[in-house]
Amino acid sequence: MDAKQTAIGYINEILNEWGVPESDCKDPNKDIWWLRQGSAEFHVELFSNPGRRGTKDCIEVSGKIMEIPSDPVKKQELYQYILEMNATGVGCWFAVRGKLVMLISNREIEGLDKIEFRSMIDDVRFYSDQFDDIFKEKYGANYKAPGQ
Repeated sequence: MDAKQTAIGYINEILNEWGVPESDCKDPNKDIWWLRQGSAEFHVELFSNPGRRGTKDCIEVSGKIMEIPSDPVKKQELYQYILEMNATGVGCWFAVRGKLVMLISNREIEGLDKIEFRSMIDDVRFYSDQFDDIFKEKYGANYKAPGQ
């Protein structure tokens, strides 16, 4: 079995453990699985990354934290906070993609073992769920606490 098939096997093990049918979360056209932890949405994606050393198969686990505020002061404060948070994290980091703040963990698939995969999943899903409400409360213009 090649590295990509091994990674898909790890994903399917997690889905079975959580009782989530693959048909409920797998993108029919891409190797992307859409999942949720508490209030946080996250996904697992397998993709090819062309580079100077050739094309490498990669895996990314990323969680949506919040939309970037339109207020320039809040936006600047948010960016500063993200940089400070990145200096304290291990295994995942905050990034901006389009209009979203994301929490991301990625790497090449080659050499990925089950423990590393599980760590990527657990870190992103736990911290996305923890930080999405914190970030939205502090920097979001239209934040409502869960249950409101």
